[in-house]
Amino acid sequence: MSEEGRHPANSPSFARLACQPGINAPLPADRNVDDPSWLYARSLVMDGNFKAEHLHPTHPEDEVWLTDSQCFMVAKDRYKAHLAVANDVVQLSECNNHQAVNQANASRHKLEATRIGGCACACHSCFVPHSIVDFQKGERQMNMDYALCHALGHNTDGLSQAFTFCNINCQYNKYFRHRVNKSLYLNVPSDMEIIPGIGLWHVHGHQDKCYVWYTLTFITGQLRSTEKLWRLCGHLWISLSPTARGMSTPHQQECLDYQMNDSNFMKMIHMS
Repeated sequence: MSEEGRHPANSPSFARLACQPGINAPLPADRNVDDPSWLYARSLVMDGNFKAEHLHPTHPEDEVWLTDSQCFMVAKDRYKAHLAVANDVVQLSECNNHQAVNQANASRHKLEATRIGGCACACHSCFVPHSIVDFQKGERQMNMDYALCHALGHNTDGLSQAFTFCNINCQYNKYFRHRVNKSLYLNVPSDMEIIPGIGLWHVHGHQDKCYVWYTLTFITGQLRSTEKLWRLCGHLWISLSPTARGMSTPHQQECLDYQMNDSNFMKMIHMS
């Protein structure tokens, strides 16, 4: 978590921190009990890719899965079981109209998936393993709930706080815990505090009260986050998505996993 503007560079605890404690740097064994909790928190951005459509397979009985749930896409059977019992409740937004909310019921009968979405590191846009899902009717809360729960459960032992950023967090986060508690397939550590936020690019399109409650400017421990999760490798997604649109479902997911893995690797080796 890059906080050079708030903490001296020679701080013993600061010197060992990274944007994703427990992943790209081990949690220090000698943590000071007086250290603020946000110093070791996860920061996640949630976003959808509107280009990654997928057609219904012609012969699904012939499909062979080789890497199901081993990379970034979630396990298909458990995800389908979650969708089968989850309540698709479309709540009217109390804020401004947002594209993801307005398209919640958007569906195309020829498509098995209308898009994909998931979670990534809010600082460097590195995709979180096992946290990418596909959508069947627009960007519904039931889809993103599954992605977020998997992201919050990935290497979070010893962490008590997580920051989540979503362009409609004022609406999405309102009943998130309630939806998790009612589900057999969703789980979030009971002692983990989730602090919602909205990136600076989107928050100015909300009501004034959303700016006060959700902007990064007023969230302790956060300076900035990425809001271009899929655009950072946009030319690759634009060329991949039409090609993968008609692939078999396993082949398409393998291609998406490969693309996200390559994206993470390139960000790592070019990170200064």
